[in-house]
Amino acid sequence: MEINEEKQLVKEWKKGNKEALSTLFKKYLNKFSSLAAYLSNSKEDAEDLLSETFIILLEKGSKFREKSSFFTYVYSIMTKLNLKKRRSKYYKIKLMQKLEKKIKSDDNTEVEKIFKLREIVEKLPPLYKEILFLRYNQDLKESEISEILKIPVGTVKSRLSKAKKVLIKFWNKK
Repeated sequence: MEINEEKQLVKEWKKGNKEALSTLFKKYLNKFSSLAAYLSNSKEDAEDLLSETFIILLEKGSKFREKSSFFTYVYSIMTKLNLKKRRSKYYKIKLMQKLEKKIKSDDNTEVEKIFKLREIVEKLPPLYKEILFLRYNQDLKESEISEILKIPVGTVKSRLSKAKKVLIKFWNKK
């Protein structure tokens, strides 16, 4: 598919033509499927991610500003959607694993610290929670976080620094 043909299909899709979206999506289906498989833990999760991405595209076609390519736009949607899903699942799983280890070791002060930390993190503004999650739960580099959130690396560093200060402040209050 030529660039002009893709641009025409994007224009049609933005006007509400679902067939144009379907054609665009099929063009990159192998790449999107590969990305979904990479991001997901199972075949079912990958299929869900693809389906949910397509639904989002159907609902929000008019919001595509064409500042990037269609592929880049969809890639961004998929990674954000996957991150949102994993954030809620992964955070809870990881916390429970830590709690189970601590409970088995009968060290109640550690368990209390974990609950206290969780309580503090839940009170943080979403910007700080997201940055802390990506950096420390997902072990992403600042440059990777910058790409995912589409913000400068300096902003990532600043938010991490501020988030740590807020955490320390809340920790010392309790």
